[in-house]
Amino acid sequence: MISDDRQKWKDVKQKHNAALKQAKVDFNKGLGKALDRMYAKIGKNDAEAKKIAIETAKLIPVYEAKINSLHDPAKKDLREVLEHIEKVLNEVGSWKA
Repeated sequence: MISDDRQKWKDVKQKHNAALKQAKVDFNKGLGKALDRMYAKIGKNDAEAKKIAIETAKLIPVYEAKINSLHDPAKKDLREVLEHIEKVLNEVGSWKA
Protein backbone atom coordinates (compact mmCIF):
# COMPACT_ATOMS: atom_id res chain seq x y z
CA MET A 1 0.00 0.00 0.00
CA ILE A 2 1.28 3.45 -0.87
CA SER A 3 0.85 6.02 1.89
CA ASP A 4 -0.97 9.28 1.13
CA ASP A 5 2.23 11.21 1.78
CA ARG A 6 4.17 9.07 -0.66
CA GLN A 7 1.42 9.51 -3.24
CA LYS A 8 1.49 13.30 -2.81
CA TRP A 9 5.29 13.28 -3.21
CA LYS A 10 5.02 11.07 -6.28
CA ASP A 11 2.28 13.25 -7.80
CA VAL A 12 4.14 16.54 -7.33
CA LYS A 13 7.31 15.06 -8.82
CA GLN A 14 5.31 13.85 -11.82
CA LYS A 15 3.62 17.24 -12.19
CA HIS A 16 7.01 18.95 -12.40
CA ASN A 17 8.85 16.19 -14.22
CA ALA A 18 9.97 18.49 -17.05
CA ALA A 19 11.49 21.02 -14.63
CA LEU A 20 13.21 18.24 -12.68
CA LYS A 21 14.70 16.78 -15.86
CA GLN A 22 15.80 20.18 -17.13
CA ALA A 23 17.56 20.92 -13.82
CA LYS A 24 18.91 17.33 -13.68
CA VAL A 25 17.40 16.89 -10.21
CA ASP A 26 17.00 13.31 -9.02
CA PHE A 27 15.28 12.37 -5.78
CA ASN A 28 16.15 8.65 -5.77
CA LYS A 29 17.15 8.39 -2.12
CA GLY A 30 14.24 6.22 -0.94
CA LEU A 31 11.94 8.75 0.72
CA GLY A 32 8.73 7.23 -0.67
CA LYS A 33 9.59 3.66 0.29
CA ALA A 34 10.67 4.78 3.75
CA LEU A 35 7.36 6.58 4.26
CA ASP A 36 5.47 3.43 3.31
CA ARG A 37 7.56 1.36 5.73
CA MET A 38 6.99 3.87 8.52
CA TYR A 39 3.22 4.01 8.00
CA ALA A 40 3.05 0.21 7.87
CA LYS A 41 4.63 0.05 11.34
CA ILE A 42 2.44 2.69 13.00
CA GLY A 43 0.08 1.01 15.44
CA LYS A 44 1.87 -2.31 15.05
CA ASN A 45 5.40 -1.44 16.08
CA ASP A 46 5.62 2.22 17.04
CA ALA A 47 9.25 1.90 18.13
CA GLU A 48 10.19 0.73 14.63
CA ALA A 49 8.08 3.51 13.06
CA LYS A 50 9.96 6.04 15.21
CA LYS A 51 13.31 4.58 14.15
CA ILE A 52 12.36 4.77 10.46
CA ALA A 53 11.12 8.37 10.89
CA ILE A 54 14.37 9.46 12.53
CA GLU A 55 16.48 7.86 9.80
CA THR A 56 14.29 9.16 6.99
CA ALA A 57 14.37 12.71 8.38
CA LYS A 58 18.08 12.75 7.54
CA LEU A 59 17.11 12.89 3.85
CA ILE A 60 15.21 16.16 4.25
CA PRO A 61 18.26 18.50 3.99
CA VAL A 62 19.45 16.64 0.89
CA TYR A 63 16.05 17.00 -0.73
CA GLU A 64 15.74 20.65 0.34
CA ALA A 65 19.05 21.49 -1.34
CA LYS A 66 17.85 19.89 -4.56
CA ILE A 67 14.52 21.73 -4.39
CA ASN A 68 16.31 25.04 -3.85
CA SER A 69 18.03 24.61 -7.20
CA LEU A 70 14.64 24.74 -8.94
CA HIS A 71 12.39 27.66 -9.89
CA ASP A 72 8.73 28.27 -9.05
CA PRO A 73 6.20 26.74 -9.37
CA ALA A 74 8.14 23.45 -9.05
CA LYS A 75 10.18 24.79 -6.14
CA LYS A 76 7.09 25.99 -4.27
CA ASP A 77 5.04 22.84 -4.83
CA LEU A 78 7.83 20.40 -3.96
CA ARG A 79 8.82 22.42 -0.89
CA GLU A 80 5.22 22.45 0.34
CA VAL A 81 4.88 18.66 0.16
CA LEU A 82 8.35 18.10 1.64
CA GLU A 83 7.61 20.44 4.56
CA HIS A 84 4.49 18.42 5.35
CA ILE A 85 6.47 15.18 5.19
CA GLU A 86 9.13 16.68 7.46
CA LYS A 87 6.48 17.60 10.05
CA VAL A 88 5.14 14.04 9.99
CA LEU A 89 8.63 12.56 10.34
CA ASN A 90 9.44 14.89 13.24
CA GLU A 91 6.18 14.04 14.97
CA VAL A 92 6.64 10.28 14.66
CA GLY A 93 10.33 10.64 15.51
CA SER A 94 9.44 12.36 18.79
CA TRP A 95 7.14 9.58 20.01
CA LYS A 96 7.95 7.85 23.25
CA ALA A 97 8.01 4.33 21.96
